[in-house]
Amino acid sequence: MNSNQTSISHSQNPSKDLLRSIVGLANQATWDLVLIEAEDLLRSYPKSPFLLGMKGDAYLQLHQLDNAIDSYKTALKADPSQPHIYFNLGISAEKKGDLVLALEFFQQAINLKENFSLCHYQMGQVLCRKGQSTTALKSYDKAIAANPDYAEAYARKGLILKEQGKLQDAIENYRQALVLNPEWLEVQNNLGLVLLENGNLEESICHLKKCVALKSDYVEGYNNLGLAFKENGMISQALRTYKKALLIQPDFAEVNNNIGNLLKEQSDFDNAKYFYERAIASKPVYADAYYNLGIILNMQEKYMEAITTFEKCISLDPHSSKVYNNLGTAFSCIRKFDEAIKNFSHATSLDPRSSTAFNNLGSAFANTKQYENAITQFKKAIKIDPKNAEFYYNLGCANCSKGQYTDAIPQLEKAISLNLKYVEAYNKLGRANIATNQKNAAIKNFEKVLEIQPDHGEAQHFLAISNGFTPNSAPRNYVENFFEDFASTFENALLGKLAYEIPVQMAELIIKSKPNKKLGSILDLGCGTGLMGEALSKNCSTIEGVDLSKNMLAEARKKTVYDKLHCSDILEYLEEKPLDFDLFIATDVFIYVGNLSEIFRLIKRRNKRPGVLAFSTEHIENGEFFLEDTGRYSHSKQYIKNLCKEFNYKFAHFEIVNLRKEKGQFLHGGLYLLDF
Repeated sequence: MNSNQTSISHSQNPSKDLLRSIVGLANQATWDLVLIEAEDLLRSYPKSPFLLGMKGDAYLQLHQLDNAIDSYKTALKADPSQPHIYFNLGISAEKKGDLVLALEFFQQAINLKENFSLCHYQMGQVLCRKGQSTTALKSYDKAIAANPDYAEAYARKGLILKEQGKLQDAIENYRQALVLNPEWLEVQNNLGLVLLENGNLEESICHLKKCVALKSDYVEGYNNLGLAFKENGMISQALRTYKKALLIQPDFAEVNNNIGNLLKEQSDFDNAKYFYERAIASKPVYADAYYNLGIILNMQEKYMEAITTFEKCISLDPHSSKVYNNLGTAFSCIRKFDEAIKNFSHATSLDPRSSTAFNNLGSAFANTKQYENAITQFKKAIKIDPKNAEFYYNLGCANCSKGQYTDAIPQLEKAISLNLKYVEAYNKLGRANIATNQKNAAIKNFEKVLEIQPDHGEAQHFLAISNGFTPNSAPRNYVENFFEDFASTFENALLGKLAYEIPVQMAELIIKSKPNKKLGSILDLGCGTGLMGEALSKNCSTIEGVDLSKNMLAEARKKTVYDKLHCSDILEYLEEKPLDFDLFIATDVFIYVGNLSEIFRLIKRRNKRPGVLAFSTEHIENGEFFLEDTGRYSHSKQYIKNLCKEFNYKFAHFEIVNLRKEKGQFLHGGLYLLDF
């Protein structure tokens, strides 16, 4: 951009007739010929400001910037009152990258000509390049004051105001630019996007439709129009519009990514994944597409693939908190909590206002039983977002896990106040009420759970406890869910902190009862992670395991000691499957079954050979079986004797042992061997 000479008045300049040729060449933009003509005329008029300025213009257009600056400066020596020469010096300095010098020259031009609208505008452009957008706005305003029809200045103001978050002001300036130039494609597009961001969806669609009407192959316009349709809930129109974009440019990565987003929101994960992969194939450095693909893989429980995808995204964009947060989620889902903690921590450092990342970090600490750390993180999440019920619930759960029930109760009550249908908060509050001997409050909360979710097994179970009832067994879904969540940490908790040695003690007892130490075929009822199978596998011919929990069976499978593993309820298995075993064993299983009569009956009636039933119980001296406040059943020796008499078992062995620790004290348990 430069300001060409338009008038010839200085006495040192040639006559208009002599200049007619060079002016014609300039109008034709044949700048090499302009330079030759100027040099020729300067031999006769060496101090002509016009010719020196024209020579500078030729050098500027030929990108010989140093020569242009020299010529303009020589012109100013001849006549220092030429604002357009200062302007062109500013343009030359700007092209050289010397923005400070450019601003100085523009200011000198404005000092000579205050209403120099082009110079005000160009000063705004340079200020933008220097990152001084607020000052640039003032320059654009001055350009408009000097020329109210300056569409470009309105458009530039629109860009800056949008970046500053002043969306309504940006809209007004874009509209004014379009009043002056209705066919301006770029401004139609920019106005459509800022209207979309401002929530003016219908008007946004109108302007973006204008874009594709102005240019039928405007692929970016179709992409943006698709976004507007999607935000307006017009999903089928959005998809059709995106497809039009792909007909023009099939490898347009952003369109493929946006189609993926649309399909993801419709839970069409397989097709969403396909379009994200297309986006990545078209643009291998497209961090957003990797991120979105990782989200889909997490949703599909393909966590290892998700981890690889998020790590690739981080290699492209290492400063995105949300990527680290979702990478941490993937690690949490495969129970690699140390890695999860590392990534969640990094997410919080990148975005200290991410309540979700702090909450997830707290959950990861809780899953590794670092409850103090968990509590600290949950409190940070609450400080950022004090109206999030989940955060209060998680904080309450962490305090429950520490045994700090009096702290947990108001936190759980706060979660409920924020979400009156929060089933798990009512349930956890009921458990805390039991722990603090508030039975009436517990009953009220468990009843609320069952009002909202009538099949909630845990609430059914603990409501019975609160009411003093002893049902025949714990609800299946309660037991299954408990062990699904507990599987990965089950052994560490039992064998470490809880000093659990029953599998070893039971194995020694059983093997000792067999003179040849050969146990034959074994069915391990409620096999869990396989501790009992591991203890007996060397002394048996075959061993099979049965358990409700898929996650517990997955841990058992890792031990490679079982010939077969079955995911089933114990009673269903005993009732439906062929039974031909020498030994049935159930350690820490009957604590979730109160009435054992059906188990005794089925084993005795359906097994094809005589055998042994070996099991452990939590022990009580009196009564038959009782549902404790812990949610587990205890059984008396007399009750087991009564079952033996009823179903014709021989009472071979009983002893009381330390079962495991609870609250620092050993629970007493019974070990039984029964022949049948």
